Amino acid sequence: MATKKDIQKNDRKGTGAGLAAGMESENKAPKTEKQKYEEYLSRLWSHKANEAVTVEIVAGGAYALASGLVCLRLEHQYKNEGDRVNVGYSKNLKTWFFCMEVNI
Repeated sequence: MATKKDIQKNDRKGTGAGLAAGMESENKAPKTEKQKYEEYLSRLWSHKANEAVTVEIVAGGAYALASGLVCLRLEHQYKNEGDRVNVGYSKNLKTWFFCMEVNI
């Protein structure tokens, strides 16, 4: 027969770790439009490049820091955008980048 402690344990949703994770997600601030757009571009560009891509929007440009191949694949996908697209190598970060102007 179950004791009172067992019943109280079973009334909880998940484990202690799950509860802590659930509480943490409830306290998060809602995502901004910029964060939503970064996630959208990250999914879109990852699909186009066939590799995982992380995107950051800074000063009117969406930047993807990735391998040279990924950056060239993205440049090819957006070749009709003209001057809005830029690919290069960052000596400071020692990685390739793909940049596209965005209006947010």
